[in-house]
Amino acid sequence: MKVVNTPFEDNHIHSINYSDGMSTVDAIVEHAVRLGRTKITITDHSDAAVERTNMRCLTWRGFSRGRYKTPSHIKGLEVRFGVEADLLNAEGDVSAMIGEVEYDKFAPDQKPEFTEEPFVILSLHTPYVYGRNLSEANQGFANALARYGSQIHCIGHIYLKAYGSGFDPLKVVEAANAERIPIELNTFYMNGNAVDPGLLREVMQTADQIMVNTDSHTLHDMEALESGFTYLESLGLYLPQDYEQNLEIPGQD
Repeated sequence: MKVVNTPFEDNHIHSINYSDGMSTVDAIVEHAVRLGRTKITITDHSDAAVERTNMRCLTWRGFSRGRYKTPSHIKGLEVRFGVEADLLNAEGDVSAMIGEVEYDKFAPDQKPEFTEEPFVILSLHTPYVYGRNLSEANQGFANALARYGSQIHCIGHIYLKAYGSGFDPLKVVEAANAERIPIELNTFYMNGNAVDPGLLREVMQTADQIMVNTDSHTLHDMEALESGFTYLESLGLYLPQDYEQNLEIPGQD
């Protein structure tokens, strides 16, 4: 098992420009520089989530992509744009578009403006995107991973209490391990009351690869990244010197 990012890299941040974050992309970038981050990825919600929850995109997606020229380096910080994609059904269909301009192999009939592949976190959002019946969500993840493989770079927060007993995150871990895709340690949920501590520990211990992210919706949320590494260190899954090995995120050059 290895942690695939360093304590200076956060690949799950939401903005007010494109979904339900409370800060602009510019404010996020400035705060990341203050925190000493070396890499961040703005991963706002997919069009499916935005449309089904009446979120609003305040900025044309092409504007930010053009200004920051994915990936962009600002004051030593690499800024990338990606998407928190949504698992839609048991067949493994996935929504990975934002503002209909992302390159999306998940929907090849669409004609997006940009041609580079986005960073993709695949998550389960219930009830407003997937629905309330999660009895087949395990199969949905397995099918999505089998269909899209390396196009998915991380599996997000699969250990939430809200998913209930009908959903087995360990089966998702098994499928992700087979495809060499990291499981996310989400510090926003870890530090709240949204996870079962025993289940979270078991998921982390079972995953072959882990990515520590904050799932930030506020600037304050971004400051919790280190707590995830401290937690993994307490489980014997991370050593502080590991970040010096310059580990790379799977699927990224």
